[in-house]
Amino acid sequence: MQQSTILTPGRGARPKDTQAVMFDDLVALVARRMQMPVAILVLPDLQRPGQNSISTHGLPNPETYEETIAFGAHLMDALRRSQRPLVLSDSRMQTELGALPLVQNSQCLAFLCVPVLSADSRMIGVLCVANKTPFDWSEGDIEALKDYATLISREMRQRLLVSDQSAELSMLRLRLERERLHNFQREAIFQAMATPGLSPSARFRSVLNAGCAALKVDYGILTQVSGGRARVIAASKSAPTNEPLADIEISQRYTADILATDRQICMPDTAMSCEPLRRDLFGRPPLAYFGAPIVTNGLTFGTLEFTATSPISKRSDPSYGSVLSMMAIAINGYLCARTDPQQADVFIPTARAAI
Repeated sequence: MQQSTILTPGRGARPKDTQAVMFDDLVALVARRMQMPVAILVLPDLQRPGQNSISTHGLPNPETYEETIAFGAHLMDALRRSQRPLVLSDSRMQTELGALPLVQNSQCLAFLCVPVLSADSRMIGVLCVANKTPFDWSEGDIEALKDYATLISREMRQRLLVSDQSAELSMLRLRLERERLHNFQREAIFQAMATPGLSPSARFRSVLNAGCAALKVDYGILTQVSGGRARVIAASKSAPTNEPLADIEISQRYTADILATDRQICMPDTAMSCEPLRRDLFGRPPLAYFGAPIVTNGLTFGTLEFTATSPISKRSDPSYGSVLSMMAIAINGYLCARTDPQQADVFIPTARAAI
């Protein structure tokens, strides 16, 4: 093999490509053992699904990250098409490869590339060494580079195993945290309904406050609906107003959508939802909205509604529906169990209970 000067490993500007940094030393070892000035390794990025991780050694301008990505993608595509090592003694004879900016800027002319195979013999990456002058690659060179590719494949499998275990551990932690939070929310909601000596509106306000904290929204309300109109009988402490509201026409509100479908509505981002854009009962267009019907003894009583003035980052979370269900069950249970006639006026549509 040709003796050549080994340049400084190319730890170029690779945003968030921490995997490539970990493989740089191994790529430098391949270049040194093969006595070639340049080596490039392309592998799937375990931290960024769908992207490649590219480790380099000896590139004169490693900061040109886009050029390295284009070169790596070209190598992957070329080896997939040929299903055999890419052996180029002089890239000037291969115009497609020679036209790539990285090849021109690195002044490399000779390339030897072999696939990195998975345990089931699928190509998952490419290992490449290059020389700056034309070079006749021998069978020994090809076999040696294949051996290094095998070692890299084993290292990749080990890292993949560790990554899978780490992902499973993260999922377990997330599941436990969700369960802990779910239990905390349930306790807060049902404790609010069970606290003795509270007026109905105070009980409901406590539930709504707990719901706002659980859903991470700005305010929540409990309504009673009759004859196509709704009135707010309780609101969270952060609601736009705590004054009694007049009966509100619901035909163009989310309230009507909840009652029409008799189901929960969960929209962490109303702009991304299939539901028609509406306003809440305060006349505001929410950017995140959650609602559920309150059905007592088979009859629709009203709605439970929550509004946020900014979209919620987690757009798909089963806990949204769970929290709404817990609050609806708690409120419904209280309504069904009420026997105190002194509190009956709170639930008469013509009454004006303080929120």
